[in-house]
Amino acid sequence: MADDLTYHQFLGESHDVAIAYEETNGRRPSSTDFYHNAWKRAVEGRPHEEVIGLIRGTWPEEPTPVPTPEPSLVLPVISGNRFLRFVHDPTLVYDWREVSGFGLYHLSLADRYEDLHAWLRSIKLYANSVRVMLAVEGGPGDFWGDYATSWKNPLFYARLVEFAQILDSHGMRMHACLIGATDSFGAIPNWDTREDVVTVNHDAQQRMREYVSQTVGTLTDHVGTGIIQIANEPHQIGFGTHNEEFLAELAGIAHAIAPKIPISLGDGGEWDGQGDLPMSTAPSNIHGHHPLRMRERDYHRAITRRIHHFNIDQGDMPVMLDEDLNMGDQLSGASGSASTAVAFAAAVMGRIKRLAGGHFHMREGLKPMHHSNGVGVDDPINQQTTNALNAWNHGLNLVPMEIEGEDCNADSCGSAGPVDRGQVPPTEKLEGHDGPIRVFGLRDTNLGGYWGLSIGEPIGYRLRGDFETVHLEQWGGWQSRFIRA
Repeated sequence: MADDLTYHQFLGESHDVAIAYEETNGRRPSSTDFYHNAWKRAVEGRPHEEVIGLIRGTWPEEPTPVPTPEPSLVLPVISGNRFLRFVHDPTLVYDWREVSGFGLYHLSLADRYEDLHAWLRSIKLYANSVRVMLAVEGGPGDFWGDYATSWKNPLFYARLVEFAQILDSHGMRMHACLIGATDSFGAIPNWDTREDVVTVNHDAQQRMREYVSQTVGTLTDHVGTGIIQIANEPHQIGFGTHNEEFLAELAGIAHAIAPKIPISLGDGGEWDGQGDLPMSTAPSNIHGHHPLRMRERDYHRAITRRIHHFNIDQGDMPVMLDEDLNMGDQLSGASGSASTAVAFAAAVMGRIKRLAGGHFHMREGLKPMHHSNGVGVDDPINQQTTNALNAWNHGLNLVPMEIEGEDCNADSCGSAGPVDRGQVPPTEKLEGHDGPIRVFGLRDTNLGGYWGLSIGEPIGYRLRGDFETVHLEQWGGWQSRFIRA
């Protein structure tokens, strides 16, 4: 690999590259000209004549044979209306299990490779993909601080190739969020009002077009690039509340370069409002949703919000809760719970609602290996988060992705459900109620039977009915029960 080769050096300092470029285009190259294949080949250390041939357009599109990856690493694509599936065999459902690693790319740019490998070695025991924010700096109170990553860094694109290769080497897919903040593009939000600062800023828009083109072009050949997201909560970071047209334009640029990679415009950031419904429009083909975080019963109440929600049930395209409530160790007072019972319930409910993949949102993923985590290189994920990850995985393992059928409450599914009536409050008003918030599940028409989740039971509660308790996860004063009938 041509280590630390910058894009400017590639275009300007290599004499024969510049000559080939000028002969082909009739002008000298600039930093806004993106020859993605040639640039990637140069960074990856491919033969020089191959790079020149790609610039002149005389080299085959696939000049060097690429080894076929193992089936577990084949790029998933959207197929049907719910799940990710494999390119090589669309009949196979891909079990996407994702954790948040928002600041992970910072470790590459800061030469913290030991920390990066340690984090990935630890997390791949529980997940097969990671959601990373690539361009993020600024934010309220300079939130990202030392973990900011800027596309203006001269090593940004070269290290991005290397970063993708490192993820590949650990068998991890990347959910690449391209824009985590608009500050570096010259669109500075007012964090008190969060109004639209992008639509009126044509210079920032052009910088974003160029950035998306170069970044997607750099990533598209890597097996580990599983999902591309244009922006994280765009309505909250400066795109305004009605600016889906420009997001769709950026998605169109990405889709033209990488037509087989699922694309999400981003979550609208109005967690329980109509604002993020336009995120389910073409050219995106996966819908990201950030569910409302509700504190009742140690956040068990938040699990019930995904039972019937217009974003989850919109039916236009597969849905992924790509930023769920914070699970595991809460560290600096995040909005979520360390409860293993909540993590287990989130996983089971995701399966029952047939979400496109599971997402474990953890505070330790915002600034991985940060000193405030209180963990070291040998143990980058602390015990509370490890316990929650284990419970989350257990929930995913218990419910097969192939279940299909009718969603219904367990106390009223059909003429008579498997759970006795009277144990669940009809309006979810919990004051004075000593039973679960809701018992919800699916009457399966594919594998047969009823698969259900009793949400937010008081610890030690004995649920009555004609069913089998497959697993009871307890934490603190509450428990989650997975049932079959």
